[in-house]
Amino acid sequence: MKIFQDRFLIIFLLLGLLIRILLAPIQGFKFDVDTWFYWAERLNSVGLDKFYSTDIWTGYTPGFLYILGFLGFIKNLFQIDAAQFYSVLKFPSILAEMGLGILVYQIIPKNLFWWRRTGLIFVMLNPSFIFNSAIFGQFDGLFSFTVLLAVYFLTQKKPLYASILGGISFLLKPQAILLVPIFLIYLIKNFSIKNIFFIILPALLIIFFGFFPFFIYNPIAGPIQLVSNLLNFYPFSSIFAYNFWGIFGFWIPDNTIFFGLNYQTWGYILFILYWSAIAYFYWKKGYLTLMDLATLSSLSFFFLITRMHERYLYPGLIFLIISALLKKSKVLTFLAIVLSLIYLLDLYYVYIYYNYFSLKLPTSIYNSALYNFADKNLQFISFFSTFIFLIISYIKINEKKI
Repeated sequence: MKIFQDRFLIIFLLLGLLIRILLAPIQGFKFDVDTWFYWAERLNSVGLDKFYSTDIWTGYTPGFLYILGFLGFIKNLFQIDAAQFYSVLKFPSILAEMGLGILVYQIIPKNLFWWRRTGLIFVMLNPSFIFNSAIFGQFDGLFSFTVLLAVYFLTQKKPLYASILGGISFLLKPQAILLVPIFLIYLIKNFSIKNIFFIILPALLIIFFGFFPFFIYNPIAGPIQLVSNLLNFYPFSSIFAYNFWGIFGFWIPDNTIFFGLNYQTWGYILFILYWSAIAYFYWKKGYLTLMDLATLSSLSFFFLITRMHERYLYPGLIFLIISALLKKSKVLTFLAIVLSLIYLLDLYYVYIYYNYFSLKLPTSIYNSALYNFADKNLQFISFFSTFIFLIISYIKINEKKI
């Protein structure tokens, strides 16, 4: 492929990969990486159909479990010791971020020379992305890659491929429902009801067959119950997410009543009102692109709905930077950088809060000034980041068509 003959691309891919490899041995977010470790072993000891259990916590959709099962197989095959395996567990996300860098570079046209390069650097050297994959040990980069690929196929008028990637994204994380407004608006505008069904069908089949090996004896009710349990596992307003609900504090039960309705319902109302406005501008003015819709969908999902974790901002940052660069917007590019730094601070705060203070684990990356700043300004930072989201929304609905 000609794209791999691009020296700039190769240099920054290798640089980003090297940085991540060097940081991978750092202790990950213990609650998560210990879970990945145990699940990788469990998948290889009891098999897929016996993995889910009511006796222990096995609350995750199957997409990432397939990867963990494969890594567990590799661990057993090559007798990888525990310390090394913790680093190995981070590699799916690290490699996914390499894929993200390539995809972003591919999406931005060659004639937007410097904008294209900015996009690659944003992904490869973004400290928040590096922290998420190489230190924290989460796989939001992998999820963001499949979600971005789904939207990319829509932009290329390949809804069948987009549907397949949408199904894969859901298998990785139920948060793939953030794709729903994008697909819904796109399909209603471009296809009949009959065609919409056949376009959605591949996603449904991918989801069904992805779940099936885990629920051979209960293939319908089992997955539905699992997803329902996952969506209700953290019934709180904001789970350390710097969003609208973080302005009022963190870990507040979202059944808290405000003016006759609970927080969760208010979140849905805000989301629906927001998307009613976006749908109007999309259909009436005609200059919002699919990447714009993806940006607004992923950001509004994070900022307006309750039960958000700090990590869920990741795909919003990816779509935002692409949308900004495609429109050659210096303001939006700057705001993407600012939101990335806020995201990094959020990840860092949660990492130190649990690993260093709660679990008393030694760490070389603790900085008291940085942590204390985050700790004392949680609600203000939530307000500030939400204000940025509103600015981005305002800019998007008032941008000229390019």
